[in-house]
Amino acid sequence: MDVKFSNNLFLAVAELNKFKQSLGENGWKMFAKNLVKQFGIAQNTGNTMFLPVPKSGASEVVTIQPGIAFDSDMNAIVLENAIDVSVPAAQLTGNLKYWLILRHASNHYEKGTVNISADGALTGTGTDFLSVLRGQPDFPTKIRLESQVNIGDYEVVAVSSSTSAILAGSFTAESNLKYSVVGTFTPGFIPNEDNSLIYEYDSYEIEVRISTETPTLDDGNEFLICSVNYVNTAMELRDYRVEYMLNNPYVQTLDSMKELSKDKIVSLVMASIVSMNDKGIMMELQLQHGFKVLNFETNILSSGYAIDITNGTCNYIDTSSVLPNSLFKGWYLLNRDTMSYSVITDSNNKRLFITELNPDSVSGTDIVIVPPFKEIEYQITVGNNVPSPGVPYVFKFGIENINNKVVIPILYKTEGESFSDNVVVSMKYRMIGSGTDKYQLFDFAVSGFDDYDGVRKSIANSSFNVPIGTIQPAAEVRNYS
Repeated sequence: MDVKFSNNLFLAVAELNKFKQSLGENGWKMFAKNLVKQFGIAQNTGNTMFLPVPKSGASEVVTIQPGIAFDSDMNAIVLENAIDVSVPAAQLTGNLKYWLILRHASNHYEKGTVNISADGALTGTGTDFLSVLRGQPDFPTKIRLESQVNIGDYEVVAVSSSTSAILAGSFTAESNLKYSVVGTFTPGFIPNEDNSLIYEYDSYEIEVRISTETPTLDDGNEFLICSVNYVNTAMELRDYRVEYMLNNPYVQTLDSMKELSKDKIVSLVMASIVSMNDKGIMMELQLQHGFKVLNFETNILSSGYAIDITNGTCNYIDTSSVLPNSLFKGWYLLNRDTMSYSVITDSNNKRLFITELNPDSVSGTDIVIVPPFKEIEYQITVGNNVPSPGVPYVFKFGIENINNKVVIPILYKTEGESFSDNVVVSMKYRMIGSGTDKYQLFDFAVSGFDDYDGVRKSIANSSFNVPIGTIQPAAEVRNYS
């Protein structure tokens, strides 16, 4: 919408509010809302916006760093300076926790602080008087001080600079005060208190709530910063900001999940013959789709945590060498003992960056790195020497089990007229998510495996050969001629 201005047009509150609406609700806000994937906390280098940290030297205080966020009404939630939040342990019993919840608020305070002298000299620090104050005789504005003793609305006599002005009235000298601007209204008119302070600025509110369960929030308008509880008098702080990042949904999008469904380290570990008779063999394949963490160190960063893997195993990669960067980005660091996990924000070689670390995910000894899915499905196709060659054998396993074994039959050449001495075994996999979410089939990684004959070999084109003709015992050979 738009408001049409022309000569001799009378403008009152209704028209001006419509003009304001055309610029806001029907203007830039409408445009911006259609670009935002998720409302929440803005991100900067180091991801320090509203970062909660235990205050150094104070055992029951959390410091919240400055930040900016945006809610679903496109209100800016602004914290200009770090604040301390008291979280006394004595108020918590049982499984109770503190939950720090961020939402929008507004105030009327101008930037900077002021000192007032007994004779009305107003001196500012970090102020901009020239842009917000107007002195006599040009319909002067008034100001209101955040004070317990100077409690009136004081008329501005003169403004000489951005940091110097004169007020009319009798004062008690004070320093380091916030101040607000009172509007200039028609002579004799007394405005409602809600309308007298004419400039409104975006601010913040942090609610401290106590409960055992994660609180229910006003979606898009409230954002959980952290939880705090105490274990043996030691503070445990869990950062929840990762779930409420602006334009960075915590729940993976369809496109990103498709990308994550391509597990770069799915590999064949071993092929072995587990039984054989006069008709053929049963071959066992050991398959792997994750990384086993044996030893690690945890380091606290300004933007979260770093897990430095000092020892681990994986068939696809030599863990003594440098691992590809971002190899585990978006994956889970999973404790198989408790099934607790943390989402890996990114990885650099053997260092895992985790914005929000679940302590239970690193408290056990059976810790693995796996893709963020529910199950993995393997499809093994024996190209010949089986009934219905080309129809795959299908196996499904929970994603937490990174090593799995499957068994496939391979018949001797003598068991069928079209059978051969060499059989190609092809392998593919795909991820299965929540519900019915399934993703495309991918080839295995090119990697080494231990073959049935004890020789270390490599797979190519996600397949390997089984020379069944050389495996068949000579005594079992029959001639069809």
